[in-house]
Amino acid sequence: MAEIKEFKAIYYNPGRVSLSNVVSPPYDIIDDEKKKYLNSLSEYNVVRLILNDSSPNPYREAACLFEDWLAKGILVFDDQESLYIYAQRFRYNSQEYTRYGFIGLLKLEEPGDKVLPHERTYAGPKEDRFKLLKEVRANLSPVFTIFPDSEKNVLNLLVKVVRDIQPLFNFEFDDMENTVWKISSPQVIRKIKTALRDKPILIADGHHRYEVALWYRNLMRSQEDFPEVEPFDYCMCYFAPIEQEGLLILPTHRMVKLTAPWESYRAKLEESFNIIEVKSAQELFKEMSEGEKRFGFYNKRFYLLEFRDKEILRKEEHLDFLDVNILHKFILGEIINYRGEISYIEDAYQAIRLVEEGKYSGVFFLNPTPIADIIKVVQQNMRMPQKSTYFYPKILTGITFYKF
Repeated sequence: MAEIKEFKAIYYNPGRVSLSNVVSPPYDIIDDEKKKYLNSLSEYNVVRLILNDSSPNPYREAACLFEDWLAKGILVFDDQESLYIYAQRFRYNSQEYTRYGFIGLLKLEEPGDKVLPHERTYAGPKEDRFKLLKEVRANLSPVFTIFPDSEKNVLNLLVKVVRDIQPLFNFEFDDMENTVWKISSPQVIRKIKTALRDKPILIADGHHRYEVALWYRNLMRSQEDFPEVEPFDYCMCYFAPIEQEGLLILPTHRMVKLTAPWESYRAKLEESFNIIEVKSAQELFKEMSEGEKRFGFYNKRFYLLEFRDKEILRKEEHLDFLDVNILHKFILGEIINYRGEISYIEDAYQAIRLVEEGKYSGVFFLNPTPIADIIKVVQQNMRMPQKSTYFYPKILTGITFYKF
């Protein structure tokens, strides 16, 4: 089974800073405008660690800042081995949700039966995060993991445990309420760890960070024969039960710059797709949600694309049953033969605005990837394409840190 462990976290001192001003989203969804805004909130915002650009050696500078904030008491070490229950309360599509999980350590394992990745990783981001990890020697952001909890035993335990204790933190960020409770009771920690016994851990978000943690562990062990388990043998993770309403998976849409008019591709598309023009975005998204293998396209007009080739959907070993593969392999690949830039975007209405402004010629809309499809992929030891899933909301960076 995967080994989960409590730890003495480092976290921001709430007597010195406001948590709302020092946390940030994960590094890979922070654009230049967002980074500038986060830097303006506080000289101690965590973006100065995860995306430092203030010196010729930003990784070394991040390490120096981290040590300086510890020395000044901006960051403090916990004095007890603990797990940290983390609840996020938010609204999506006019509905309120709460997602529960906890932050702890996961013993690093090569991907396999215990730890299951579902997306491919890329060399550039891994090299960047590896340089940062080698300098700071700490996990600055938790890897987001999920696990099956069909009887809701873990979820019910987390909710019950926090009813009668005061939170360590409670703050708002980006219109979302974030609450963190410190759990140090050996009995409660044992119950949580026992409830997860024999459950596979699926990486939802943070594949690059997990692989980099493995790289670092392997590097350290190649340099010296450590006789015992070391702190770098673990990675800080957020663990969330799959079976809860607050675990949302959103689609990531694809923005393109087509070199030929949309109509020039239509005849070939119609060999495999029913194509229906609809009047509005609302109508398009409603039609997409009411059936399987339905896609949307917007290029000043809205089109519903319904995939008809049922034979392809049976080829599970090639991932052709996934919507994202149908889009990339068949629509953008075999039919359009697209070789241009693809930009990824979660906000469908912002994508529409960018097309209207002429920055892109069109956007392909996807439905969310069902959790059952993700599990089907990992059970076959396969990887989905980049940006196949968008687990929402993201886990904030700056809640806890794990120093080796």
